[in-house]
Amino acid sequence: MKYTRHNRWPLQRQAFFLTELGQLVVVGYSLKQALDLMMVILPKQKKALIDMQKALQAGDSFALVLRPYLSTTITVELEFAQLHGDLVSLLRTLGGRITTNVAQWQRLKQTMCYPICLLSVTGCLMLIFVTYIFPLNKGAGVDYLDMKTLLFSFGIMLLLAVPVTWFTWWTFHKVSAIDQMHRLIKLPIFGTCYRMWLTARFGLHLGLLLQNGVGLAQIIEYGAGTAKNSLFRELARLAKNELLLGGSSMSLIQHNDLLPAGMANLFQSGRKPAAIGADLQRLAEYEFDALNQRINRLINVVQPVFFVVIALIVICLYAMLLIPMYAKMEGILEA
Repeated sequence: MKYTRHNRWPLQRQAFFLTELGQLVVVGYSLKQALDLMMVILPKQKKALIDMQKALQAGDSFALVLRPYLSTTITVELEFAQLHGDLVSLLRTLGGRITTNVAQWQRLKQTMCYPICLLSVTGCLMLIFVTYIFPLNKGAGVDYLDMKTLLFSFGIMLLLAVPVTWFTWWTFHKVSAIDQMHRLIKLPIFGTCYRMWLTARFGLHLGLLLQNGVGLAQIIEYGAGTAKNSLFRELARLAKNELLLGGSSMSLIQHNDLLPAGMANLFQSGRKPAAIGADLQRLAEYEFDALNQRINRLINVVQPVFFVVIALIVICLYAMLLIPMYAKMEGILEA
């Protein structure tokens, strides 16, 4: 099937589909039976579900079948199920995470609605000041700053920002995925969230792989050869080269930037891989919960910051209006 963004489902539908499909498989439905029932639950997506069944019967992988309808990040994560086989746990986990992300996005939109309305009203107020009030008072002898000069300066700054932004984007995409990761991690505020997100993903998939009997050497070999995700592929190739040079799998894990000390220490205990995998999944879930709490705190900060910006704009407008008027009045009184 030809991939187009038009086929992609909204995030709410993606979350619902993955969660329900995982629950159906848990209670004993085969993948085909689950897709048949999903046609009843999601009648508007009946054609897409039929296409999925045809593609599965033709031998395509589950991740490849879902690629036209789900986000790239999700389909990349579903590809790991080909290696560890635990599709049920992965579906339920991804469905829950997408549901949480959708709820956070909805909350952010609700939080931003009122400040954006106020900002729009403030913008209209600025236009009224510049178009009518400032020229009217200037005709009465009140000296104001040249608004055309200010607008021209703002336009120049905006024009300069475009090539600078493009150059930054271009240089960012010229470096390797690992260098991109390190640059993003160093960003203020966003960098910490990005690292926690990577840690949660890395811990989840590594935990599922180990719990289902896939060894580290096999994981590295898979990632270096067939993984579609560029970051995972580069990390796996780097790890493979280290192993060829005589390094150990344990040392690679313990010195990995994506794993916090608590996760890396699990590999020093000498326990069975299945037990380590189960602990990694629990720690990944904890990391994801901590990430959600951090995002919620940031969302709570967004609205007050916008209110402060709007208040400063209004204060500046009135200062620009009143200060020259008071100066004119003082001159008249002194005369």
